[in-house]
Amino acid sequence: MENLRILFVQFSSSSLTIPLQVDFPLLVVTDSFEKALEWCEESAFEVVVIEGESGESLLPFLKGVRQRSSLTRFLFLSPHPFPSMLSEIAQAGIEGFFHEIPDPFRVRQALSLIAKTFFRSADHAKEKSRLIQAIAKEDDRVMMLIEVDHLDNYHTVFSLAFIDAILQEVGDFLEHYKPDGSEIFSISEEKYAILMEDENTFRAEDFATILNVLILDRKIYVKKQEVDVSFSVGVAKGRGETLLSKAYAALRKAKEGGRKHVVLAEDDEEFRFFQRENLRWMRGVRHALEEDRIVPYYQPIINNATGKIEKYECLARLIDHEVVVPPAIFLQSARQIGLMSNVTFAIINKSLTLFQNNDMELSINIAEEDIRDAKIIRYLLNRCERYGIDPSRIVIEILEDITFGRNNKSLEHMRYLHQEGFKIAIDDFGFENSNFGRLIDMEVDYIKIDGSFVKNMETDDRSYKIVDSIAKFCKSIGAKSIAEYVHSQGVQERVLALGIDYSQGYFFGKATPKPLEDDSLI
Repeated sequence: MENLRILFVQFSSSSLTIPLQVDFPLLVVTDSFEKALEWCEESAFEVVVIEGESGESLLPFLKGVRQRSSLTRFLFLSPHPFPSMLSEIAQAGIEGFFHEIPDPFRVRQALSLIAKTFFRSADHAKEKSRLIQAIAKEDDRVMMLIEVDHLDNYHTVFSLAFIDAILQEVGDFLEHYKPDGSEIFSISEEKYAILMEDENTFRAEDFATILNVLILDRKIYVKKQEVDVSFSVGVAKGRGETLLSKAYAALRKAKEGGRKHVVLAEDDEEFRFFQRENLRWMRGVRHALEEDRIVPYYQPIINNATGKIEKYECLARLIDHEVVVPPAIFLQSARQIGLMSNVTFAIINKSLTLFQNNDMELSINIAEEDIRDAKIIRYLLNRCERYGIDPSRIVIEILEDITFGRNNKSLEHMRYLHQEGFKIAIDDFGFENSNFGRLIDMEVDYIKIDGSFVKNMETDDRSYKIVDSIAKFCKSIGAKSIAEYVHSQGVQERVLALGIDYSQGYFFGKATPKPLEDDSLI
C-alpha cells in the first residue's frame, strides 16, 4: 500500500482522528464517491480530510498541500460543502476530486472503502494488463465488455462481503457460459471482458442477446437470498488498445440508450471523432462549472383551465463561446466525471435566486445519482430557507424508470421531500415498464405524458388513445396531467378535448434565459 497516503488535517479545534480499518463494515456510499474511487485507481494519490466552515476559502491551504506533498493527485473528503472547492483546486494547480461526506462516521467508512478498493484494484490492474497483452496482436479480434447493472444500488443495502459474494457468483456464471474458445478477464469490480478469436461479431452478439436470459435461469443466491442481476454489454471488433476503447464506447452507448447490448460498427475514423468529442465535453463541463457557464433556461407550462403560465421547467444549458449547448450534448460527460451533482446544484441555486421575486412554481429535473444522495435534500431545504421560497412552489421532476427501479433509497428520499412540502412529478410517463401500484403509493402530484405520444396524437390514432388512457389514469389517482411536446394548435385542441390539466411545448414557447413577461398565452 505504498502509493496510498492518508493525511489528516484539522481546521477547527475539534480533532478528526480516525484509524484506518480495512475490515470496517460498510453501509452506504454514493454514486459520486464511486466515481472518486474509479479516479483514485488510476495512480498514486493522497487523501486529505478537511474540517472547517464551508464559507471560508481553502485556496491557501490547498497550495500548502501541493507544496508539502510529492504527489500531484488528491482526493479531498469533508463533512461540509465547499461551493468554491472545484475552482480553488484548479487555482492551486493540482488535480483533485472533492467529495462531501455528511459526518465523521461516514468519513471513516470512506477511508475504509478507499483502503479496500486500493488493495482490490491491484488484482484488477493485473487482469487489465493481461488483457492488454492479449489484444496486442496485429489480427482483429472481437471483445465483449460486460458490466453488472446497478451495482451501486447494492452498496446501499449490502456489506462489501455480500457484494464480493455476488461478484464471485457472477464471475463463476460468466466463466461457465462464456463462448467456446474465449477468455474472460475481471478488469474492475463490476466489469468483465470476454475476448474472442472470431473475425466477426455474430457469435458475440448472440451471446450478448441471451446473457440476461441465462442469468435469470441460473439465478444468483448469496446466503440463501436471491439477488437480481442483469448486464449491459458492449461488443466491438479491432486490435490493440483501440479495441478496448471501442468496447467501452459500445458499453456506454448501451447504457445511455437503455439497451442491453450495443455492437459498435463505426470505422476507426468515426470512432476517433466520437472519442475526441467525448473528451472535449468532459473538459468543457469542468471548465464551464469553474467559469459559471452552466445556466438554467425556462420553458413555460400552461394551465389549460385559465390559459395562463402557471409554472416553468428549469432546463440546464452550457454556454460555450456564445453558443447555447443543449443537455443531450454535455450531461453524460458530466455524469462520467462525477460532476452531475454540481450541474444540478448550479441549476437549483440560479433558478431559486430568480424565482424568489415571484410566486410561480418552478420545476427542476433531478438525476438518478442525485436523488440517491441525501445531500440533495439538505441543499434544497437550505436554498429554500435562504431565498424565502416555500417548498410547495418547487416541483421535483424524476424519470419514471428511477421511480420504479430497485433502489429503495431513491424512493425514501422522494417521499421525504414530499413530506417537506416539495411536489413530485413523473417525467416521460408511458405505459411500457410502468409500475402503477408503486406510482399510486408515491402520491405524485403531476404526471408528464411522454411527448413521443403527444406530438403525434393529431395524426396517429394509437398515440391519441394512449394519451387519453394516461389522462384518465391521472384523474383516477388524483394527479394533475401535463402534456409535453405540444407543438401546434391541432395538438393543443386535442389536449384540451381530453381534459389534460397543463400543456408544455414549442406552441407556447421554447426555453429562454428569462421567464416570459406576459403570462397570458391562449
